Amino acid sequence: MTPIEPGSTHDEEGVGTPEADSPDGEGAGRKRKPMSRSRGEGTLYKSAGLWIAEVEYTDADGTHRKRRKRKTKSAAIEARRELINEIRAGTVVTGDSLKVTVREAMDRYLREAKARVIDRTYRDYERIARTQIVPALGAMRAHAIRRRDIVKFSESVNGDRSKQYAYMLAKAALGPYVRAVDPLEHPFPPRSAPRVKKRIVKPFDGDLCARVLAAVRGNELEAMYYLALATGARESELLGLRWADVARDHVTITSRLDEKTRELGDTKTDGSRRRVDIPVEIGDLLEAHRARNVARTFPVRPGDYVFLNRRGRPVGASNLRRTWRKLRVKHGLPPDYRIYDLRHTHASVLAAAGIASKVIAERLGHEGTRITDDTYSHLMPGMQIAATTLIGDVLRAARGDDTN
Repeated sequence: MTPIEPGSTHDEEGVGTPEADSPDGEGAGRKRKPMSRSRGEGTLYKSAGLWIAEVEYTDADGTHRKRRKRKTKSAAIEARRELINEIRAGTVVTGDSLKVTVREAMDRYLREAKARVIDRTYRDYERIARTQIVPALGAMRAHAIRRRDIVKFSESVNGDRSKQYAYMLAKAALGPYVRAVDPLEHPFPPRSAPRVKKRIVKPFDGDLCARVLAAVRGNELEAMYYLALATGARESELLGLRWADVARDHVTITSRLDEKTRELGDTKTDGSRRRVDIPVEIGDLLEAHRARNVARTFPVRPGDYVFLNRRGRPVGASNLRRTWRKLRVKHGLPPDYRIYDLRHTHASVLAAAGIASKVIAERLGHEGTRITDDTYSHLMPGMQIAATTLIGDVLRAARGDDTN
């Protein structure tokens, strides 16, 4: 919608007018300095020790008022200028936003999100909105959400991860409506976000790795488990692998298999599209897997999937995890060792060997090294030793010690 030029020639309910400050006006008893007005620049006045920058404008749906409070007049003037620019640019929520309920706001947000997030993420958004946010807050006006509502809502959600996810989704969907009415209202301050304990990746355990390999030996998906350890690929990336992506010395990851539809989709991020070199032994294992598929009369053309179930269809993620749980119980593996931990095991081996985090990030498909460093830096003792040795040499040289 295109807003009309801000700075109308009237004020709603007489706010800021002489009548508002007179004994007979609606604003009787309010102590305000006379407002400052320039044509097309809204109003500026002081109230309760704060300067108020206020702009009234009209759009296709009706009128809507914006205000910003600042401690100093100069800051309020700057806030008023920014506010006018935002209105002209159409970046503020306008018109009927005062009437929008949380349920409607969530519906709008989900419609917009569907076009920009992967299917699995969208389903998570939809589930949290349907089962958590809408039942608790759905009937409220989106702009009227306050911190006490968010605190009470968060307390009603079970599980730290679910609390965090619900909080982040509510903030993204409802925050713009709150700020449109009162930019100083912050029902979603960063420090109030629920904290989730970070999962600590354990150092590589050679004995555990040997037990894992023994557990999967002879399994029809043995090659996939080995490939997970050798490349650090995600489950969905392995399940979406096709024979065209497999070479003797490397695999190319260009897509992922959607858990619900079992159709190929985009990788998690742009950086997830990558080539990962593999040992010769893994290449031999994949060739043996291909030969078994041929013997079972399964298709092995370039566009066909590498890993298939007993009916010759792509393996489903839920079925894969169910099979893994059975293997884990049967062979006495740690109950908290997930398929995803094969990826962590791959990274921990490289980190403990002192491989640069950039190389690890490239193999894992991270877009940068920040996530890699945050997750695996504690597994890089060689880097600490090198740093300690280096700083020691520098200090000794500066002190003039003779180390020879």
